Formats: sequence, C-alpha cells, structure tokens
Amino acid sequence: MAEQKKVSCPVGVPTQLTPVAVNSARIEADREYWLCATLADTAPTTYEDQLRLLPDTIVTEDVAMSKLFGGLGTDVYLWAWPVGDPAFGDLDVSISYS
Repeated sequence: MAEQKKVSCPVGVPTQLTPVAVNSARIEADREYWLCATLADTAPTTYEDQLRLLPDTIVTEDVAMSKLFGGLGTDVYLWAWPVGDPAFGDLDVSISYS
C-alpha cells in the first residue's frame, strides 16, 4: 500500500521516515539534511557515509535505494538527520513510498 506523508524532523538528531524497509521512495525537503539508511529499525549513530542532500533536492521513486546506499542491500529504513541552526525550527520532509 502506498504511503505519503510529511515528517517533522528536529535539527541535530535522526528522525525515522519509513516504519518499514523500502527499496525506493520519493523524498523532498527545502533545507539541507543527511538522508540516512539502516538495515534495522534502529537510528543511525552517525551520518558519516550517508547521503547529504542540499535544499530542494528531490529523490525520485525510480531511484533504487541500493543505488544510493550500495553497501546496505536493496531494502532499507530511511532517516532524515537535519543539520544547521536549530533556530530555523524543524525540517519538514515529504516522503512517499510503497
């Protein structure tokens, strides 16, 4: 079943975007953040070796997560880890996946 939602992510900590492992997703946000992937439903402890996304970058659903996170496999849990000044407030990430 397709899921589409907006997730509010506080600066400085990882926030889970998908409650299940996915192999593709459409993701968009208007500020810089790290897109992180894990094999389990456990938050990443670092954003090293993750994907840094700049403002207004869109990850389209036709991009397989295995292409973005090659060492992890085909299905991953996704997390957003916003960076920057907390004074700007939470980062809203729009995500859809199936």
